[in-house]
Amino acid sequence: MKVTMKRRRKSAKNNVLKFATVIFLSFFTVVIACPVYADDVKEKEVGTYSYNPEGRPDPFKPLIETSRKKVGVGVETKEATPLTALEKFSIDELKLAGIVTGNGKSVAMIEDTQGKCYPVSKGTLIGPQKGRVKEILADKIIIEEKVEYVSGETKVKHKIMKLHIESEEEP
Repeated sequence: MKVTMKRRRKSAKNNVLKFATVIFLSFFTVVIACPVYADDVKEKEVGTYSYNPEGRPDPFKPLIETSRKKVGVGVETKEATPLTALEKFSIDELKLAGIVTGNGKSVAMIEDTQGKCYPVSKGTLIGPQKGRVKEILADKIIIEEKVEYVSGETKVKHKIMKLHIESEEEP
């Protein structure tokens, strides 16, 4: 048993010596094989750069113009805004589901083709023609649309959405 213990100690010492030798040789290989080039490095002259935007698009200008554009003399169009859910549907596709009045304010509920309801009040935009809710009455709402014809003529059209009350039948 003493013999095996001596062999283990001897092999452990040999392993430590082998490891130390590998580390020592690796260190000297790196030092000898990789000479220092700090003396050979020359500083490069850095020139100044100036950007000439002539004939090039502005990289910070948005691709989709959302600001006001002049249409004619003194006439500007409004800023582009994303469409609301009610502006995506034609007025004929929508139906009036209910009207709530109180404290001098009226709110109507509009239902789209998928059954979703949206609250609208006076001034809310509806339809692709940018119709506005002009008035909310007890049983209907009046929507005002400005329609521009090809001739350039603009006319105001009023569309009425009536509240359809389902009557309960008694058996």
